[in-house]
Amino acid sequence: MKRIYEARKHSRAHALLLLLAAILVVCPYQSKILAQDGQKSIKIGFLIRDKRDLASIQVAELAIAHANAAGGFQGRTLQLITKSCDGPWGVGSKRAVELVYDDEVTMIVAALDGRNAHLAEQVTAKSHVVLLSTQSSDPSLSRAYVPWYFRMVPDDRQQAAVLIEDIYQKQQLSKVVLVSLDDYDGKMSVESMKELMVKKGLQTPESFINLPEKTLMQKIAHHPPQAMVLAGSAAHVRQLVDDIHVSFPAIRLYAFLNMYNFYAITRTPFPKNIRIVQSDSPAHSQRPSFEKAFLEKYGQMPSPAQAYIYDGISLAAEAIRTYGASPEALRSNFKSITYLGLTGEIKFGKLGNRSNEWILSK
Repeated sequence: MKRIYEARKHSRAHALLLLLAAILVVCPYQSKILAQDGQKSIKIGFLIRDKRDLASIQVAELAIAHANAAGGFQGRTLQLITKSCDGPWGVGSKRAVELVYDDEVTMIVAALDGRNAHLAEQVTAKSHVVLLSTQSSDPSLSRAYVPWYFRMVPDDRQQAAVLIEDIYQKQQLSKVVLVSLDDYDGKMSVESMKELMVKKGLQTPESFINLPEKTLMQKIAHHPPQAMVLAGSAAHVRQLVDDIHVSFPAIRLYAFLNMYNFYAITRTPFPKNIRIVQSDSPAHSQRPSFEKAFLEKYGQMPSPAQAYIYDGISLAAEAIRTYGASPEALRSNFKSITYLGLTGEIKFGKLGNRSNEWILSK
């Protein structure tokens, strides 16, 4: 009889544990909210693709410092929890899980490439935590239809539309080359531009994907284009741009924003005389002072990629101040936020993309 009693007791305990686990799966916020009520700080997760990405970490920490200097949230400080996704395939998913369930962050800001952004999105889709992407322009991230996924940068299709309008309509150029500096993000940008050109009835231009610089320069020399569009990131991009300017000064250079993502790691001054897409709304009046402070502290101007990261962290802080610190409140209300940042007015439309009008930089 004693053995039967002990077995039944064990069975009831096991059933209770299963029920508790089911409740946590159905209501992923409850443990998170209860834990944070007793904490002094509000945690914001920050995912980066590489632990060498010191510039992105620094600009994110600068944004958090400014947010705390402005009062934090109801006397509580905002704390940045940073995790790197470098390592074997799938580590991006693991880091996102750690942020959600171990660190219990209120939301996640990501400065990731497309592959890792997809992994992070899968985690937040199940955990119902807001994910704000500041770098990847992969259009398929929005087409996953996760209601609490948002993007700071214009996606590849939005950027391609602006580039095509200027190159083919305003400048009346016909000899164009598309160059991807990598085999994923840049390739996605190039394919998005080619797809849009087909829809517009334009001739599909020649494209080069992840070629060695010497090979690429030889191909350019063989058939010099009037305009070149660069996409994706690589360690040699600065040298490539310099070489193109020297060898082919007549070529008009354009770029997708993801070309600047690697500058956060290389810390090299980003090239000039390249036209990129930007918001048509005026930037915050504090942008010049931000750039000056960044230059004085780190010895270089912030790249476009770093400006979007700064805005992403600042927007997360503003959302917490406006809607509260619980993940549930942010999930329900984040899509309604409007904020003036370094990259212009920030508001979100369909599928979590920014609803701004986009133009080319001067």
